[in-house]
Amino acid sequence: MWAQAKCASCREAALVPPARRIMQQNAPFGKCARRAESPCPTRFPTRRSPSSPSFPVLAGLVGLALGSFATCAGHRLAHGGSVLSPARSYCPACGHTLSWRENIPLLGWLLLLGKCRHCGAPIPARYPLTELASGAFAVAAAHVFGFTPHLAVALAFATLCLVLSLIDLQTYLLPDALTLPGAALALA
Repeated sequence: MWAQAKCASCREAALVPPARRIMQQNAPFGKCARRAESPCPTRFPTRRSPSSPSFPVLAGLVGLALGSFATCAGHRLAHGGSVLSPARSYCPACGHTLSWRENIPLLGWLLLLGKCRHCGAPIPARYPLTELASGAFAVAAAHVFGFTPHLAVALAFATLCLVLSLIDLQTYLLPDALTLPGAALALA
């Protein structure tokens, strides 16, 4: 629900979305259009990603890597495995350990044409789609939060949600080992 808010310095009224109000209560960092020296709770934040054009690209690559981890963790945890062991990714059908070229997020799936190089079994499309979604989210989060601790928190939370979504799609269950610590961190 949108609410009416007024600038403390110029008394300009504006409609503010609820998420923006919460952010403004915690850290008002927008600038008033009439008085540049004072914070204005009615304006969107002016803080953006660093001026380097490589920052969104770097954020996207980190997002792709986190998406690759999320797909691996989701598959392994859904089938009762461990995220840490085995350390390398493998084909779910034949167990063949993937080389570093085959393990490149999104690109590896495209180069293999969606099939295992060893046994020819199809690799589900959820792997590259999850990696792509994670990369897109990372670019968007980097644009919104910039290079701040909030970006790291957003990426960690999104990765946790991706892992939980993938497990839920396969088993229709959510493991307490992930949901309870996630809930505790959300409430902290």
